[in-house]
Amino acid sequence: MAGSTFQTNPIDLNKLLDDCHCGIIQLPDFQRSWVWDEERIKSLIASISRAFPVGALMSLDTGGPVNFKPRRVEGAPREAKDITPQSLLLDGQQRVTSLYQVALRGKVVETVTPKRKKVARWFYIDIRKALDPSTDREEAIVGVPTDKIERTNFGRDVTLDLSTAEREYGCLMYPVSQVLIGTGGKTDSTATGVVIIMKVFVKSFGVLSVRFLKTSNITEFLSLVWIGLLPRRLCALYSKR
Repeated sequence: MAGSTFQTNPIDLNKLLDDCHCGIIQLPDFQRSWVWDEERIKSLIASISRAFPVGALMSLDTGGPVNFKPRRVEGAPREAKDITPQSLLLDGQQRVTSLYQVALRGKVVETVTPKRKKVARWFYIDIRKALDPSTDREEAIVGVPTDKIERTNFGRDVTLDLSTAEREYGCLMYPVSQVLIGTGGKTDSTATGVVIIMKVFVKSFGVLSVRFLKTSNITEFLSLVWIGLLPRRLCALYSKR
């Protein structure tokens, strides 16, 4: 009896994104470019942090009778284009590329506003708002400019400064770009104590299956580790990364 044409294969989120980074997963050339704006990216991060389903993914194994010209996921290194991909992502490109850009790539995300103005953003989880049951989770997802400083009054007044690790901790802002540290992704850290904390947090990002992206509740971890219980020595280790 012939094997099933369609299969559901759960995969860890960090493995999925790392495969995109290495070129093991690529896109068919006919796919449109990555076009999500910063508000849709924030909404995706918020949904994941609440353990909400965020839709299915569909991929095509390469090497079959029909071969499409591949291209790397947007933001993946140049070396990825020299790899023969094992699968091509047919549906879910916008979500996967957004997560790759935000959580694994380790660089500022070049996106657009809902009015299509080009911007560059780092994304954070505002821990205080995330712990407030009366606050919508999307309000807890914050995007800041390249220098990680928000300004008003034509740039004269600073309203939020996350330009150093100490200021991130002081403002209780968790950088989404750090969630995959120590989980087998491309980013490493020599700060062992910090890696342990990051690993606990990353468990909230759970497992990606072709059916849905699901996370466990992060509230308990955040309340224990961030609200006054994160040792200053870990801040020092983190700042030396």
